[in-house]
Amino acid sequence: MNQNEERFRITSPVEILSALRDAQAQGALLTLRASVHRDTSRDTNDATITTLLEVDAAEKLLVLNACADAEMTAKVTSAHSVTVETEVRRIRIHFDTGRAAAMTHEGRPALGIPLPEYILRIQRRDAYRIDTPPNEIVNCRFAPPALPRKVLTWRVAEFSVQGMRIIGDPEQWQAQAGKILKDCRIDLPDAGVVFCSANVVRVMEDTQAGKRRLLIGCEFVQPTGSAGTLMQKYILELERKRLAHLHGNAFTPAYS
Repeated sequence: MNQNEERFRITSPVEILSALRDAQAQGALLTLRASVHRDTSRDTNDATITTLLEVDAAEKLLVLNACADAEMTAKVTSAHSVTVETEVRRIRIHFDTGRAAAMTHEGRPALGIPLPEYILRIQRRDAYRIDTPPNEIVNCRFAPPALPRKVLTWRVAEFSVQGMRIIGDPEQWQAQAGKILKDCRIDLPDAGVVFCSANVVRVMEDTQAGKRRLLIGCEFVQPTGSAGTLMQKYILELERKRLAHLHGNAFTPAYS
């Protein structure tokens, strides 16, 4: 695993379950690769496409659709380990896990693989940004480049692991693209406080309820691994709440 991917490593069982259940709910296609050798560089590029049928937290098991042919089934079930990749709403999920086993699910052939100890959850650069909930205000505190002794608190309207959009009063600061906001403090509910720098890439002005406001699109500048982890935690928590609302109940993990 390279250093750039390390910040997308998720080890929390709650967050892993949430991400995988989201993949199941979305009907995401999974690419399944068999690692026949302990030295994975010796493996071939054979792969099969499957879907996730069930996330069994109690048994720490993922149930997948069976392979399309017997040869691939034999290769997967005899493999030392398997690698799984999928994409959900332009977010790539990648993980390695242990041996696969043939099984049945609701009377049909299926594959069972162990629930992974960690996943990589990598949001693509052009991925969507999540709207922050109106009932949980997210604020960003920063000192404008031209006013280093003045600290402003502007609302974060959209958020992703790459950047954010903040909204504020143009009378407080006339933002310009290309400026760097250093030492930003972003308070993420239920996740923690992120300290980072952000590059202003886009500035727009509009009017809401007769009041002028600035909408500033920012890109984070090399956030630390700990900052990236908190960002991922916050995004996953928003998605967990969205899924719970969609299914009409709160999500409670079956193991910890």
